[in-house]
Amino acid sequence: MLVVQFNTLGAFVFLNDPLHYYTNQYVPLDCIFNSEVNNIWEQLNETPSRNAQFQIIETFLNRILLTNKSTHLLLSPVVKMLFQPNGEPISEICKKLKISRKHLNHLVKEQIGVSPKTLSSLMRFQQALKTISNAPEDKLTEMAYQLNYFDQAHFIKDFKKFSNLTPTEYASMAKIKSSIQTVPHFIPFD
Repeated sequence: MLVVQFNTLGAFVFLNDPLHYYTNQYVPLDCIFNSEVNNIWEQLNETPSRNAQFQIIETFLNRILLTNKSTHLLLSPVVKMLFQPNGEPISEICKKLKISRKHLNHLVKEQIGVSPKTLSSLMRFQQALKTISNAPEDKLTEMAYQLNYFDQAHFIKDFKKFSNLTPTEYASMAKIKSSIQTVPHFIPFD
């Protein structure tokens, strides 16, 4: 299996559409890149070497990168502020960047695909996955407070919303599946 994973601001540059069109949707690749993706798919199937496959994908993505528009300059600092360990409140981000909450919401939804609040929750969830994966034996209550949840109930609710698992269920999986410790942001479903 070959996976291309974009960073938080990466997908917009390649898809060149408002990303909220794709949020919670399964969209076949040929609907985005038209018939060009069929040619790429054929090349990948005919190429036995993983390195050569990476080169095909890299060439394809570089070609798209050169022709598409870039992300809004304000979004990079927004993402950095949200990625901080204690993530800045949205109101503080708006004050620092001198933009309205409505404008920030529009930019983030268009170029990242979700609202700033949801993005913040997703980032905290990613941190929870990493934390549990690295130390599945740790007490989850303490972990909830480390991740700035109000209490364990909010931690469990958020975790379940994004993964359909409780933190305890995920910790149990992390103990027996080494792949979770290697790549904690993918949740295996077998």
